[in-house]
Amino acid sequence: MGRQERAERTRQTLIVAAAVEFDRHGFSGTSLSQVSKAAEVTMGALSFHFPSKNALATEVCAQGAAATRAVLDQVTAAPRPGLPAVVDLTLALVQLLEQDVRARAGARLGRELAPEMPSWHSLWHEDLRALLDRARLDRASTAGEGLKTLVRYLMAGAEASIRDSGANGGVVAELQGVWALLDRGLDLGGPLRAGVD
Repeated sequence: MGRQERAERTRQTLIVAAAVEFDRHGFSGTSLSQVSKAAEVTMGALSFHFPSKNALATEVCAQGAAATRAVLDQVTAAPRPGLPAVVDLTLALVQLLEQDVRARAGARLGRELAPEMPSWHSLWHEDLRALLDRARLDRASTAGEGLKTLVRYLMAGAEASIRDSGANGGVVAELQGVWALLDRGLDLGGPLRAGVD
């Protein structure tokens, strides 16, 4: 393995270790020495790649945002009617939070370091608005703002549940249950998606 490849591997190891620490302890509760120890990398190597904790947090957020954008692109490219696509969006984002520590850490850092860091929710807000607009055009719903608020609350609750219980995979199933309950109790324009691939 060449020097450049080793350097990039070390850099990625540091980013993942930092994401784990930021996810667990937040920005203020995480030190560079904790990250160095968790990554099994010297402080000198950490300082070479990231001159400050802010620089490291910025990169964790950037990688979490890139993972989020990939999920958004996949969901919004699917030819689904508006409201089922909204459900798909929420389930895919919650699954991402459960599976990708960089996204989870980015969500936490976005809250803790606002307004310097963009909020994780701002990454998907416009996609949600577009899907709700599509639902109105499909005449599937007139719930608009209320549904947008519901999604925001569901996502905040799912994120809090993941943080409290760990990323064990159960929150996606819980959110599916909430959407199924809403589908039975509300006219949401047809059956909603029952699962995440």
